[in-house]
Amino acid sequence: MLSSCAALDENGAYELSLETALIKQTAVKRAKRRVLVATRAKLFADAPYRVRALDAYDRIVTTADREQLKTLASKYANFVTRQA
Repeated sequence: MLSSCAALDENGAYELSLETALIKQTAVKRAKRRVLVATRAKLFADAPYRVRALDAYDRIVTTADREQLKTLASKYANFVTRQA
C-alpha cells in the first residue's frame, strides 16, 4: 500500500477528515507492505485524525532532510529521504 498523509509527527500519520482516516486505517490494516509518502511540509502540520503510529509503516519516504527528521527518527528509523 502506498499512501500519503495530511500531517506527520512523532505520534503518527494524520488526515484532515474522519472518513479519509477511517479508509486509510482499514487499508493499512489489510496491506502486506505499507509505504507512507510525505513532503517536508507535512512534518508537524496540523490534522485532527490519526491514521496509524509510525511503526505501522514499513517505510516512510519524505523530502525532509535528516535535521528535520531528528525528532521523528527517535521513534522510527525507517525513513528514506529524497530531495524534491
